[in-house]
Amino acid sequence: MHRTLLELGRDEELLTLIEDFVDSPEFAVRLRTDGDSVLRARGIKLPEGVTMQVVHRDDGHPRPLLRFTFAVRGLRMLAYWDPESGACARVRGPHET
Repeated sequence: MHRTLLELGRDEELLTLIEDFVDSPEFAVRLRTDGDSVLRARGIKLPEGVTMQVVHRDDGHPRPLLRFTFAVRGLRMLAYWDPESGACARVRGPHET
């Protein structure tokens, strides 16, 4: 789990993508609608088993979050980037949604 988070956090191209996500609502829309193409165009390869998705907060705020998801030993790891509050990570058990 920690290795994957470190790998994501050390990828300079991915960090640039996150900066662009924070700075540009239009770019966030592009990531939401066709994130795989954006990653390919920038030459970014996520670690094996990691997916990226633009989601919205559960508390009614309209701003998007960038979420990376992967599994380790039956646990689901969610790493988020919130343009206002920064990064956070959550671990969910096998029976949590």
